[in-house]
Amino acid sequence: MDKRIALGRNKYKYVHTALLEEGYELLSQIKFGDFNLKKLADYSKYSLTTVYEHFESSTEVFFIEFIEHLRNKGIKEYRQLYTHNEKENIIIMFTKFSEFMTNEFLLWTNLKAARILLGDKKVNPFFLIEELLFQAEVINLKPDLAKKITDLFYAYENTFLENSSNRSELTGKFIDELSHTLN
Repeated sequence: MDKRIALGRNKYKYVHTALLEEGYELLSQIKFGDFNLKKLADYSKYSLTTVYEHFESSTEVFFIEFIEHLRNKGIKEYRQLYTHNEKENIIIMFTKFSEFMTNEFLLWTNLKAARILLGDKKVNPFFLIEELLFQAEVINLKPDLAKKITDLFYAYENTFLENSSNRSELTGKFIDELSHTLN
C-alpha cells in the first residue's frame, strides 16, 4: 500500500476519533436539542467542512457513530475491571454505569434521547445489556433471570431520571436488588 494512503487513513481515523471525543465533551455541556454539527465544529478545532465529511452532513450519522464509539469504549473499560467471579462482574458493570449516570447526568440523558430518536434498529444493542447477556451465559444464568435484571435496570433508570433528589439512595437500592437477584 502506498505510504501516502496509509498516512491519510491514519489521519482520518485520528480526526474522526477526536471529533467523537469532542462530541463527548460538548454533549456533557449542552442539551440534546441544542446539539448540531455546526456546534461540534465551533467547539472543536476542525472546520465545518471536515465535520460534515466525517458524518455525511448528518447529526443522525454522528449519533449512530457516537453511540458505537461509546459502546466499544465502555466494553473495553468494563472488561479491564472484571474479576474471575462473573456474578461480581455483573454488579461491577452496573455499579460503574450507575456512577456514569450520576457523574455525567446531562451526557447520559442526551444519549438516552439519541437512542430514542434513532430507534433500536439503527444502533447496536445497549452495551450494558449486551455485557449482561454475555456474563449471564458464562454463569448459565437462566434467560428469565437475565430478563428480570434487565427489567430491574430499566425501571431503575427511569426512576433515576425522574427523582433527582434521591439518586444515590435509588442506586444503592438497585445494586442491593441486583445482588439479591444474582444470589
